[in-house]
Amino acid sequence: MFDAEVARRAYMGPVNAPLGDRRRIARRIEGTRMNVDWISIADKAPDEGTNVLVTNEYVGKRYVTVAHRYGPFWLGSESHEVLLGDVVAWAELPEPASL
Repeated sequence: MFDAEVARRAYMGPVNAPLGDRRRIARRIEGTRMNVDWISIADKAPDEGTNVLVTNEYVGKRYVTVAHRYGPFWLGSESHEVLLGDVVAWAELPEPASL
């Protein structure tokens, strides 16, 4: 299950997305619990250019960020910097919190 603690760890971890992206993700899911239907990248890839939630593995650790595919590359949703490591799974972005 994906929860706010996972988002906080991604937010505090090594940079795979710009700080603004990580803060936005953490705020969006802070205080909420949600089930995420992860899809293995080996089974199916998202449409190119569509922002999705991704789990990427880098130096033996896994991180969560928002990214999109551009050809063979995964780019951060705002920075368009190439993600480090390998994307292992992805999921549709959740709806924003309604407070």
